[in-house]
Amino acid sequence: MGSLSNREKEIMLILIRADRYVSAEEIAKILHISNKTVYRDLQSITKKMDKSVICRQPGKGYYVNKDAVSDTYSKKMADEYFAGMDSEKRRCHLMVLLLLQTPKKTSISRLSEYYYVSNASIVNDLNDIEKKVKQYDLKLIRAHIGTYIEGTEVNIRKALMKLLGYSFDFFQENAHINKETYTGLFKEFSQEDIFFIEKLLKDIEEMLDENIREPYYINIFTHLIILIKRLNHYKENDISERFDQKSIEFKSPAILSIAKTIMQKIAEYTKLDVPVIETFYIYQYLISSGIKNEKVVEFQKDSMSESKEEAFIGNLVQRVSEKVAIPFNEDVSLKNNLLLHIQPLTKRIQYGIAIHNPLLEEIKKEFAEIFATVQTCIEEQDVFPEFKKLSQDEIGYIAVYFQTVLENKLHHKKILIVCSSGVGTSHLLGARVKRTFPEWEIVDIVSAVKINQARDWKTVDLILTTVHLEKQKVPAVLVSAVFGEVDVIKVKNALVSQNL
Repeated sequence: MGSLSNREKEIMLILIRADRYVSAEEIAKILHISNKTVYRDLQSITKKMDKSVICRQPGKGYYVNKDAVSDTYSKKMADEYFAGMDSEKRRCHLMVLLLLQTPKKTSISRLSEYYYVSNASIVNDLNDIEKKVKQYDLKLIRAHIGTYIEGTEVNIRKALMKLLGYSFDFFQENAHINKETYTGLFKEFSQEDIFFIEKLLKDIEEMLDENIREPYYINIFTHLIILIKRLNHYKENDISERFDQKSIEFKSPAILSIAKTIMQKIAEYTKLDVPVIETFYIYQYLISSGIKNEKVVEFQKDSMSESKEEAFIGNLVQRVSEKVAIPFNEDVSLKNNLLLHIQPLTKRIQYGIAIHNPLLEEIKKEFAEIFATVQTCIEEQDVFPEFKKLSQDEIGYIAVYFQTVLENKLHHKKILIVCSSGVGTSHLLGARVKRTFPEWEIVDIVSAVKINQARDWKTVDLILTTVHLEKQKVPAVLVSAVFGEVDVIKVKNALVSQNL
C-alpha cells in the first residue's frame, strides 16, 4: 500500500466512520475543498490501496468496505490523532468524553488504549478532572464497577457547554465546523449528526428570516449536538423537576412555534422522545440570541419613560466617559448599538446562558484600557446589580462597542506634515503615514519656517512634525521621519486624549 497524503487520510477517516454512503459533495463540504479535488484524491487512494477498499454507488456516493480494511488499519486511522495529543488537550477531551457518555462506565485500561498512553497517565488525568468537575457540582466516581461522572443532567450540560465552547477550536471563525476537530477530536459526534444540525440551523434561519450571528450560532449548535448525544442517557425528571411548567412564560409565540418545530425534527431524526422541557431550552437560546423577534426600541434621549436597559446604558456610558475623558455620552449610535446587545443579554442572565467570546484574550491585550474601564464601571453601577458579576466574555463584547467609537475617530483625518527643510525626509514621512493610515488626507507638507504662512486651519485636524514647534492652533505630535510603532501609538493616544 502506498503512503497516503494527510488529506487522503482525512477522506479515509470520514469514510471509515460513516455507516452509510457519503457523497463527494459531503466530503468536499467537510474538508472545505472542491468536488474535483475529492474525486482526484479518491482516485489516488484507489491506486495506493486495494481497489476493493472503496465502494462507489452512483447516486449514493462512496463507502469503505470494512471487510477489505483490517481492524488494525481502521483503528490506527481513527485514533492517530490521539498519538500526538498533549496532556492538557487530552484531559479536556477525556472530560468531554466522560460527560457525554455518563452514566455509562469505562475503565482506566480502556482509556489507556483509547488515548495511546500509560495507565499512570490516565490516573493523573483523572486526578485533574476530579478537581475540575467539582466546580459544576459533579463528582468523578472511580470504583470497581468502573469510572464515570455522577451528577444532574443540568450540571452535566453546563459543563459540556463550557468545555466545547471554551476548550476546543470546535468552530472556525465563520462559525462552520472545524474539520480537524470534527474528524479527529470528537469521534463521539458522527458526521451525520453534524450535517443534521447544520441543516437544522439553516431551517431555523429561514423560519426567522435572518442569519443567526456569532457567538449565538455556536451556542445553539453546541446545545443541540449535546442534546442529541445525551438523549440516550436522559433522565427527564432530573431536569423538569427543577421547573414549574405552568410558571414558564413564552412572550413570543413565533419563537415558541420555531422551538417546537425544532424539537419535533430532532425526535424524528433520533427516533427518541424529546422531553417537553427541551422546547423551553431552545426557546431560551433563540430569544436571547439577539434575533429581531421583538420590536427593538431605539435609545430615547431625555425620555421620561426610559427602560431599565436604557438607564443602565446611560449610566455606563457616562461613567466610562468620565474615566477616560472622552464624550461617549454624546454618541447616540453607540447607545443604540449597546441597547441591541443589552436587551438579549438581560435574557441570557435571566436564563443562565453563557456565551463564549473567542476574541477575549486579544481584546484584553489590544484594548486593555477600555476593557478594564468598562469592567470597573459595570461593577460600580447599581442599575443592574446582576451585571456586577458579568463574565469577561460578555464584558469583552461590550468593550468592543466603545473601542469601535475610538477607532472611528482615527479615520478620515486631515493631516499637515511639518519637517525641517529636507524634502526627502518629509516625503518619506508622508509615505509612511499614508501606508499606516490610508484613509487620511495629507493636506500639505511644509517646512517649519513656513508653517505660519496664511492657512485655513479648519481644514487641518492634526499636525505631524519632526521638529519641535511652538503651540499651534491645532494639536501637534512630534514624530520621527521613519514613523515607527512608537510614533503610531503616540498619534493614536493624541487623537483619543484630545477627542479629535
